[in-house]
Amino acid sequence: MKNYILRRYISIAIILCIFLSGILGLIYVNKLKTAHNPESIRDTKFAGTWYPSDNRTCIEEIDRLISEIKPQYIKDLRAVIVPHAAWRWSGKVAAGAYAEINDDFDRVILIGPSHKSMYSGASLPNYTYFSTPMGKIRVSDAISSLSLNALFDISSVHDNEHSLEVQLPFLQKRLSKFEILPIIIGPLTGQDELKIIAKALVPYVTSRTLIVVSSDLTHYGPDYQYTPFKDVSGDVYNETNTYIANKLLVLDSRAVEFIVNMDPEGFMDFCDNTGVTICGKKPIDVLLNILDSLSHHGNEYKIIPMYYDTSGRTSGDYTNSVSYASIAISEIKLVNDSTGTENTNNINNNNNTNYNNNNDNTNAGTEGIETPLTNDEQKLLLSLARSALEQHLVAGTQPDVDVRFLSESLKTVQGCFTTLNTPDISGKEKLRGCIGHILPQEELYKCVMDNAVNAGVNDNRFEPVTYDEVKRLNIEISVLSVPEKLVYDGPEDLLTKLHPNIDGVVIKKGLKSATYLPQVWKQLPDKQKFLDSLCIKAGLAGGCWKENIEVQTYRAFVFSESEQ
Repeated sequence: MKNYILRRYISIAIILCIFLSGILGLIYVNKLKTAHNPESIRDTKFAGTWYPSDNRTCIEEIDRLISEIKPQYIKDLRAVIVPHAAWRWSGKVAAGAYAEINDDFDRVILIGPSHKSMYSGASLPNYTYFSTPMGKIRVSDAISSLSLNALFDISSVHDNEHSLEVQLPFLQKRLSKFEILPIIIGPLTGQDELKIIAKALVPYVTSRTLIVVSSDLTHYGPDYQYTPFKDVSGDVYNETNTYIANKLLVLDSRAVEFIVNMDPEGFMDFCDNTGVTICGKKPIDVLLNILDSLSHHGNEYKIIPMYYDTSGRTSGDYTNSVSYASIAISEIKLVNDSTGTENTNNINNNNNTNYNNNNDNTNAGTEGIETPLTNDEQKLLLSLARSALEQHLVAGTQPDVDVRFLSESLKTVQGCFTTLNTPDISGKEKLRGCIGHILPQEELYKCVMDNAVNAGVNDNRFEPVTYDEVKRLNIEISVLSVPEKLVYDGPEDLLTKLHPNIDGVVIKKGLKSATYLPQVWKQLPDKQKFLDSLCIKAGLAGGCWKENIEVQTYRAFVFSESEQ
């Protein structure tokens, strides 16, 4: 009798275990299938304010913005970083990246910051569709499996967040059929958590996946509690002073350089050390960590700055200003050519300039640079530089340029420096001002004009140029390639790899950096003295190059009025 009762209890226990296992299995499967509401739509919340409220106007506005952009035709695009302000402020900058997107993607991973909710981790939406005036977009089923990760949580954060929504109409215009994987990163997320989030997303990145990171750059002014620029008396500069615009450009350029170098730790350290108010810094860090993880699998990437602007420039008031940049990330594929050597394919240099180290065609004493501009294009740029400086000194404005009459080369986004030289008593030229953009920030003709003014009135090493001086100045323009990190093994190897009269050199250590154009080799032909001087220019000890510092090199095509 006891054995019978025991067997009966055992049977009941087994049945209960099977029943409970079935229930738990159903719960698990149900969570996978319905981790977000299977029949819900997130309606547009910002159409009519941040961007147009109807389908036709959205399409017309996107077409207009993209028509004002010169495409770079970037091959093997894999990701973009784009701003998320109202289109009237940042739409053209965003269009610079969206113009590169073709219909090769069926999934878009959207990563943006939370502006209203303070939390740690990654928020997923409780919707199956996102809606805009241009229609519905399906949310990827990957939401279900990601929600099982402890750092991913389905929440209502998406309900009133604009950072992802303002990107959707651009994607709908550029892609025909795609799904989205929307992710909002909490502002309290730590660096270790960002790395884990990135690794969790890597399996969802395929050749048919586009990553879109939504972020503005520096938010400057009392409204953002960020006014780091002071004059010599300690007072904040007047908001109309172009000094603010130049300081913002330097600050934003430093941030972009860390992105270009694919340095997630350096980027976050820079943000922490400067306090720079980049709202999407953590989504950007997630992207950099994704690229780092993929690089360990043999992938190689090139990061290309596209366009840059500020709301201060648009409004004419820098009391409060937000900076915007668009950045593209392309994949570089390595194949073997017939000689068995490694060859790099599908690299777009963003500047359409062919730099050939073995070409004998030189200009302005810069060796080994193939001429990227015709004589007429050079003369026009020099004329624009002089006109911009003269008009600024007379009226505080810049000449209107009819871009219809500019060549495509002059409308290419490219780095440049404008240098002002003036004769001394002996007739020899001496430097009167020199300022530029190392990284591509704006169209070449704008870069030259802006920096002609900057070199004349904003180079802190000199008193501002007067109108009477302008006629005596010799204007020189340097058109730059994008700097690339120089890999070297110790100071002796560094000296071996530098090419005098060819390499422009950038050195960086922590937050300190400086550059010398290739022309400086004429004054400092000795490599060690050249580097010592560059270290001192950066505010470092003269022999800093003998330590572990970052070195980048670039090339320059140089021409001046005296040679025309």
